[in-house]
Amino acid sequence: ATAYEIDEWRAPASGGGTFTIGGTNFSNFNDTSVTIGNEAASIISVSDKRIFGTLPAFDANEYASEGLLDIKVNSGGEVSTITDAFQPLFA
Repeated sequence: ATAYEIDEWRAPASGGGTFTIGGTNFSNFNDTSVTIGNEAASIISVSDKRIFGTLPAFDANEYASEGLLDIKVNSGGEVSTITDAFQPLFA
């Protein structure tokens, strides 16, 4: 599994918005997880080339000074990382 991109690449830190990760060879819903920074995202659906999910919340104390966060996709036992790919927006 290889993850290439996320849309939206920035969103409110309060979480709850949706995202799409594009890539190739993703497994199935039960065998896929997404972590943004150190936070687990909720997966809505998975296809071979797209993962749809809901963004987690990001605590300002931990993330406000972090800048862009890495995204880790684990699908079918393979881990793919998109480095510096997501920006939580703090009010």
